[in-house]
Amino acid sequence: MSKAKKVALLVRDAGNVWECVRSALGLAIQATEVGVFILNTPVELGERAEAFRENLEMIDELDGHVWSNSLETAGRFDFVEYLTIEEMAVRIREYGEMAAF
Repeated sequence: MSKAKKVALLVRDAGNVWECVRSALGLAIQATEVGVFILNTPVELGERAEAFRENLEMIDELDGHVWSNSLETAGRFDFVEYLTIEEMAVRIREYGEMAAF
């Protein structure tokens, strides 16, 4: 099955990371190629951390991607890759649609 479209989801507020990843998973299930870009924010989820990890794994299994420009975030969560802001700028251009959280 080919992907219908490519959607980039950008999140800059730590309080919105959870909802952004959940939205990305929903889009990925609907055969949309998703890329989540976590910008300049730490990921602190408390009791949601395990569910967050599971969502990241499912996004990966559905050929989606999650990137962060925080080495700490990329190091704490499997399926989150580190990219610099400059590298993110290049990747974001690959997506046809964008949503900000």
